[in-house]
Amino acid sequence: MEKEITVGVVLGLVTREGNVRLRMRTERGSMFGENVSYRGDFELPGGGVEEKDLSKLLTPEALFAEGRREVKEELGIIVQGLPIGEPIYRTVYHFPDGKKEDWSFMIAIPSSYWLENAEMLKGAKTVDVDPRQLDVLGDIDLIVSGKKRMYRMAMAALYLFSPDTKAFSEFYLSKVKPDWKETELFYNTEEALADFRKELGVEDINISLSRGERL
Repeated sequence: MEKEITVGVVLGLVTREGNVRLRMRTERGSMFGENVSYRGDFELPGGGVEEKDLSKLLTPEALFAEGRREVKEELGIIVQGLPIGEPIYRTVYHFPDGKKEDWSFMIAIPSSYWLENAEMLKGAKTVDVDPRQLDVLGDIDLIVSGKKRMYRMAMAALYLFSPDTKAFSEFYLSKVKPDWKETELFYNTEEALADFRKELGVEDINISLSRGERL
């Protein structure tokens, strides 16, 4: 049975102080239905993608473009460029009916690629948190789905680009998902995405762009 795959992209914006920026969710409804709402919870900026052709979407450049667009729309923050050769973090939600999966990709962005002091869009509310504060948000269920996908993606951003708190992030991640390094963190992004396209049976396209051609 062929499954329907939906895709979302979030950016893990890491500050110079080694915190990750979360936004407060204001919209009602969710991918789980109009009657399910996470309004008031915190999450990484990003969301569902516009591009539906997975053969075009599952490349580093396309995923980053979608994430950058969402961050600009939600917060007004402009991310300057795609970090070359950086890892990607993927989480998968399996819908109970077994007919659908939602793939959520997190691209971690170090402070040198975005302006953390940029003026936020009117109405946007954000908070910068370290691993311990993020863990508290998970405990009190104020990060989307508690200590599940959004928690893991935010913690992974800290693991990748907050050297001073790397050990804490690794500890907390391993508590909620002991195999996260083997199943969700991919250091060779292009190879991983090529494998995902092959897994889904979508056309494999040439992604060997030169560094000068990258976004």
